[in-house]
Amino acid sequence: MALILQGEELEKAKEFLREAYKTSRIIFENASRIAKKGERILEIELMAEQEILRDFKLAFPPQVSIGNIAAHSCQELNSDETIREGNIKLDIGIMNDDGLIFDTAKTFLGEERMIKAVEEALLKALKLATPGRKLGEIGKTIEETARKYGLKPIRNLGGHGLDKFMIHSNPSIPNYDNKSEEELVEGMLIAIEPFITSGEGLVREKGRATIFSIKPNARARSNSARMLINKYPPGVPFSLRDVDRLNAKIGFIELVRNNMLYEYPPLVEISKAPVVQAETTIIVMDKPFYHWEEL
Repeated sequence: MALILQGEELEKAKEFLREAYKTSRIIFENASRIAKKGERILEIELMAEQEILRDFKLAFPPQVSIGNIAAHSCQELNSDETIREGNIKLDIGIMNDDGLIFDTAKTFLGEERMIKAVEEALLKALKLATPGRKLGEIGKTIEETARKYGLKPIRNLGGHGLDKFMIHSNPSIPNYDNKSEEELVEGMLIAIEPFITSGEGLVREKGRATIFSIKPNARARSNSARMLINKYPPGVPFSLRDVDRLNAKIGFIELVRNNMLYEYPPLVEISKAPVVQAETTIIVMDKPFYHWEEL
């Protein structure tokens, strides 16, 4: 379940969101300069890592997903893949020592109409994030905004609750009108995350996974595997480049063979149409609290 913040913990979370936003703003400004055709995708992800690690921890590996890939695309250290098209989505997670998470994403170089639609959908949804709000109402607003621009929401992706050291927890916040009667709770920490496409509005897993997380109660024989388990507790994803940096390939192979890992392959729009994304983290209140001065 999503973290419910109150009292001193609420005030600390507000300050964390403010500071994490400042870091994300630097990252997105840098990314907007780097994100050009012919540039290495890896450079954007490494830049984001470096900026986050100045003051915080990684909640998950920074991911750049391009074109019809909606999410879960993460480069390895030896990757020379370059940017060849638009709809460049950068998704980052910033975490402090207490496990609080700020999850945010932005699209660069996409079709102007699509970017305008997804950013408008996010802003409208944020304004609805008040105690007692039905989740279906938020999804309806996102869907109506997408369709106003002649587009569709991705129906099997959406926002989510955030818990300590846990990037995804209940509730699931829909990007379409799923008629959910579940309500938001005051103090809840959530990420609202519209995905919009010109295609069918569904994604599926396709391709080789480069992002993983360790299953609860995982066991290991080798020191290498134990190192991974100790560094990445359940709920905290890591990438193949993290495995390389730790020189932990033997341990990684052991965990794979013993079915101790969850895999997260790239999520691709089923009709291969472009996808845009916008996301931020918010505290549910009568006047929803997040990092901007005004909603």
